[in-house]
Amino acid sequence: MEKILSIIIPVYNTPQNLLRNCLESAKNQTLKNIEIICVDDGSTDGSGKILDEYAKSDPKFKVIHQENSGVSVARNNAMKIAKGEYIKFLDSDDMIDDVAAEKSYNVAKEYDADIVKYCLKEVEMGEWFKQFEGKGWFKQFAECIDRPKVMNTPVFQRDLLFGPAWAGLYRNKFIKDNDLNFFQNVYYREDSYFSAVCLPKANKVVLLPDQLYTYKNNPISAIHNTARQAKHRQSSVFLGIKLLYDNWKSCGHFKHDIAKIEFLHWLLSIDDFKLFDVFQGGSAQFNKICREIMDPELLQDDVINQLPIKEKIKLKSIMWIANLKTKPRKALDDSIYSISSKIKQVSPELLPDHRKW
Repeated sequence: MEKILSIIIPVYNTPQNLLRNCLESAKNQTLKNIEIICVDDGSTDGSGKILDEYAKSDPKFKVIHQENSGVSVARNNAMKIAKGEYIKFLDSDDMIDDVAAEKSYNVAKEYDADIVKYCLKEVEMGEWFKQFEGKGWFKQFAECIDRPKVMNTPVFQRDLLFGPAWAGLYRNKFIKDNDLNFFQNVYYREDSYFSAVCLPKANKVVLLPDQLYTYKNNPISAIHNTARQAKHRQSSVFLGIKLLYDNWKSCGHFKHDIAKIEFLHWLLSIDDFKLFDVFQGGSAQFNKICREIMDPELLQDDVINQLPIKEKIKLKSIMWIANLKTKPRKALDDSIYSISSKIKQVSPELLPDHRKW
């Protein structure tokens, strides 16, 4: 019998209690004829043994063991063998409601949707949820309380575009036909990039207002691991920006002004893209990306004029860096301090005190 849904769970050194809760939530789905593909990404804490335990006791579970390659590679490898008509992503320290698969799958079939997105639980979210509750991505669901909201291609709404990939499901054929994958070597914001690649290509997206996913604020997850963060996060963010820009450009998305505007909005809102913090360190990668993404096709006056004033100033600063060749250090410091002063007048939170340079 053909599987109707594949649940993909990447696992790397997940605390045992969180991992078991996650696996139980997947196991207890009311939707029948599903498969649960768990990818042990080189765990060293016994997580892999727990996955094997579940696979031995329940035929729904399949386990892939691989050398540590990151969450993106883990998900991609699972997608290669997924047999389900639809694919659902689940993080190993989170949980889904027992009816999550059934509700979202039924909506997907009813509307013949490529993608279904649903909302998150208002519990166990910690400060992360309090910060974003009622704004950003969650606004999309406030608009469709008690009823699904159908959206047709192309979807270029930033709040939805850059939402998490795990809060919903994707048609397997849609993924394969469009050769969709998570960006390799990108471990931070990787699910947002995947969403941003998928949504503009979908023929139909349905928003389901039901809160079916419980996000656990796990302080030792990959995102919160400060040692790894300090070493790789910035590089990962820059790589993701460049790969997404290249993807949208090659797909012709930038022929839509709304795509240009939302891309710039998103780019300028990224915390890790505080250009002066990066530029102070002389990041060659940052300079290279600035030059590559500052494309005349993207930087049209009628597009830039639709940005808020603080984003215009920040964008002009990035454009200045992109065009920079060489400059004496003192002149460079003076120029940066001049621009940073203007930004601080508009929005002080964007920058630290650069007079300490």
